[in-house]
Amino acid sequence: MTSLARKLWRSARWIAAAAKGPTILRPERISGLAGHTALHPSAHLSVWPESAESNCHLSLGRGIFIGKDVEIAAVGPGSVHIGDFTTFQDRCLIYGDLYIGAHCVFSRNVLVLSTEHKI
Repeated sequence: MTSLARKLWRSARWIAAAAKGPTILRPERISGLAGHTALHPSAHLSVWPESAESNCHLSLGRGIFIGKDVEIAAVGPGSVHIGDFTTFQDRCLIYGDLYIGAHCVFSRNVLVLSTEHKI
């Protein structure tokens, strides 16, 4: 495949992914999506558990950037709060009950977990 053909193929795949958009589970429990958040089409935002009784939620500040293949999930019984102007580079995995401050930068391939282990 020529260089031009490869570039066109990559562009076509990105455009197809952009048309689909990011995966968002339980959008009614996610605040801050409108206007000031940049989401890559392959991003995945969710709130667990997905039961009606849960108080879990995901709160995004202003100017958030969420890169390729980033997964952010509020895992019950807690929530995830992300401050203004925070950046998540490609393939970050953020799960649990977390508070992330403003102006943070997460490099590629970062895993952050916060869960409760009962013995």
